[in-house]
Amino acid sequence: MNNSFNMERISAMRKLNYRDLIIFLIPLFIFGYYLYALNPGIMNWDTYFQFHQIATNKFTNWHPFFHTFILMTCVETIGAAISYPILQILTFSTMWTVICKYCRDDSSKSNRTFYLQCIVTLIVCSIPLNPLFSLYFYKDTLFSYFLMFLCFLIKVILDKKGRISFTFILVLAVTLSFVSQLRYNGTFIVLIILILLSAYFFKNNKKRNYHILIPAMTVMFILLICSLNVIYDVEDNQKDAIMSKTGHMLADYDLNLKLDENDKGMLGELFNESRLDQHYHVTCSDLIYTHNMHKDVFKSNEKAYVFMAMKYSLKHPKHFIKYLFESSPMVWKIVKEDDWLRYQGMPSVYPYNTRYYSSMDQIPSTDYDNLTFNNMESREYKNIKSLVDYVNSNELVYTLFNSPALYMYLSLIILGAVYLMTKSKDLFLVYLPNMINIIIVFFSTPAPQLRYLYPNFLVFYLLIIMVIEILEKVKRDSSR
Repeated sequence: MNNSFNMERISAMRKLNYRDLIIFLIPLFIFGYYLYALNPGIMNWDTYFQFHQIATNKFTNWHPFFHTFILMTCVETIGAAISYPILQILTFSTMWTVICKYCRDDSSKSNRTFYLQCIVTLIVCSIPLNPLFSLYFYKDTLFSYFLMFLCFLIKVILDKKGRISFTFILVLAVTLSFVSQLRYNGTFIVLIILILLSAYFFKNNKKRNYHILIPAMTVMFILLICSLNVIYDVEDNQKDAIMSKTGHMLADYDLNLKLDENDKGMLGELFNESRLDQHYHVTCSDLIYTHNMHKDVFKSNEKAYVFMAMKYSLKHPKHFIKYLFESSPMVWKIVKEDDWLRYQGMPSVYPYNTRYYSSMDQIPSTDYDNLTFNNMESREYKNIKSLVDYVNSNELVYTLFNSPALYMYLSLIILGAVYLMTKSKDLFLVYLPNMINIIIVFFSTPAPQLRYLYPNFLVFYLLIIMVIEILEKVKRDSSR
C-alpha cells in the first residue's frame, strides 16, 4: 500500500497543474507590479560601476565578473536593462514553485497544504523587502536565490537517501557553481558543502560514484564560468578582503590595546596615525581601507601584518571577541542602531546615477549607463516610495520584516522544534549553507549591509514550507 501511495505521489509530482500555476503567478504579479512602478529596476553605486564597465568594454573583477556578464547579456544582447530584474523574478518564481510542488502531495484529495502554501507565498511576496530585492541589480539577490535553492536540494538528497538522478546532479552542480561565482564568499560555502556531500555519497551510495561525479561536474561548471574572465580580458582589480579585514582589525588594536614598540612602528608605516581615530569606525572598514591605509606597505609585508593581527587576537581574546561582535552587529542584533555607520537596509527607491558619476568624475557612455527610474511621476512609484519610507521610519515594522538576526533566531527555533517533534536532524543539514554564510559574514565583513544576509529571510520562508509538509505528514500518518 505504501508503494502504491508513493507511486501516485511521484506521478503527481511529474505533472504541472493549476496549483503550480497559481504558486508561480503570485510572485510574478506582485513583483511585476513593483517592477512597473520602479521600471527598469533598482540601481545603486555598484550597478553603475558595472554598467560603465560594460559600456566601455573595460572589465575588472572588483565584483564577480560572472554577475557583470549576466548584466551585459541583459543590457546589450537582449537590449533592455529591465530584462535583468525580469530574470530574477522568473528565477524566484520558478524555484519557489518547484519547492512548493515538492513539499505538497498532489495525489491527495485534500487542498489544505496548497491553501497554506498560497497563504505563505502571498505573505512572502507582500513583504516589501522581497519584491524590492527582486528588482535589485546587486549580485546578492541571485546569490541568495541560489543559496536558498541549494538548501532545498540538500533536503531532497536527504529525503531520497542519496538515490538521485543524473538530471538532479546536473541541477545541483549548476546551483553550486552559481553560488560559488556570484559572490566571492560563495566559494567557501561550496567547498564545505562539496566535502560533506562527497562524504555522504561515499558512505551511502558509493557504487554509483556520486562522491566523485558531483564535485567533478561542479568544478567543470566553475571552470567554464571562470573562462569568461579570460575571454573578456578581465583586469584583476578585486578588493583585497584579507587586507581590508586585517587593516580594520589592526586599526582597532592600535587604538584600543597596548602594542609592542616594534609593532607600533610597523603600524605607523601602515596607517596615517594622526587621523586614524577620525577614519576608524567599528562597523565600517571602507574608511580605513580607502582613506587611511598605505596598501603598498601592506602588500610588501602582508604575512607580518596578518601574523600581528593573529598575535594580538590570541593575546587579548576577550577584546578580539568584543571586536567581532561590535564590528558585525547586524548578524546578531535584532534591532538596528543609529551608530551602524553606512548601514544599508532595504534597497533604495531613490535615483543614484548622478551620485555615482559625480563621485567618480566620469561621464556616462551609453543610455543604459545613466539609467534611472522611468515612472517617478506615476502614482504607483509614489505609492511604493511612501510604503518604503513608512517601513524605514517605523522601528517595529522594520524589525519584524527586515531584521536578518530575527529571522536567523526564528529559523533556529523552528529547527529545534522540528527536532523535538520528529527526532530528525535533517533540517539542521538543510540550514547548513546559510549558517556557513552567516559565519563568513560575521568573521569577514565589518559592514552592516542587509544584502549580505538576505538569504536569512529566504531560507526561513523555505523552512516554513517544509514545516507545513512535516505537520501534514504527521497528521496524515496519525489518521491511518
